[in-house]
Amino acid sequence: MEMQMELQPQPHVLLLPFPAQGHIKPMLALAQLLCHSGIHVTFLNTEHNHRQLTQRQALSGRFPTLHFHSISDGLPSDHPRSVYSNYMDIITSLRSKMAPLLHQLLVSLMSKNDVDDPVAQLPPLGCVITDGIMSFAIDVAEELRIPVIALRFISAASFLCNLCIPKLIEEAQLPFGDEDMDTIVSRIPEMEGLLRRRDLPGFCRVPTDHPMLQFFMEETIAMT
Repeated sequence: MEMQMELQPQPHVLLLPFPAQGHIKPMLALAQLLCHSGIHVTFLNTEHNHRQLTQRQALSGRFPTLHFHSISDGLPSDHPRSVYSNYMDIITSLRSKMAPLLHQLLVSLMSKNDVDDPVAQLPPLGCVITDGIMSFAIDVAEELRIPVIALRFISAASFLCNLCIPKLIEEAQLPFGDEDMDTIVSRIPEMEGLLRRRDLPGFCRVPTDHPMLQFFMEETIAMT
């Protein structure tokens, strides 16, 4: 008697970029690579950036397994959403308002109970790939026992600098002002004697209790 092989569901991954162009574009490139392998991808944007992504229709036509979805970032519609002048507004809202909405969406992508829901047409969700500076998404995925990958869109050298920030603060190498910008920064493994103050991220020049510096330290630690 021939044994019938049980068909395995196609893989389904959710991608969640930080809501800024420099994060959305590389995550979208990753989405296309995954689709080339036959993987279903739910590309999750904030509603604001979802509307700004004009190539959605063209990409959906080219990649049948690429599915765009959006949820609110929790900010009012008239908010400027500038990562240069309103960064902490965005961060605070994502953590407090977007996190519970993400939880609801992931539950629906896993359960597939509502046949009238468009996401119910997709295979069950098997993995979340989130931007590395959105650690709340890591917490949500882990709470639901969904495998999660955090992805940072900076170089390995830059990420290593971020990892070393607490040590640099402990050794009083941070923070620094705009003076002596060519001073060599030590205690960064494999880059001793190479990096100058001017080579470090701009948030290294603010007081140690500054929200921006604290944010990047917290998000980097959350990935380790």
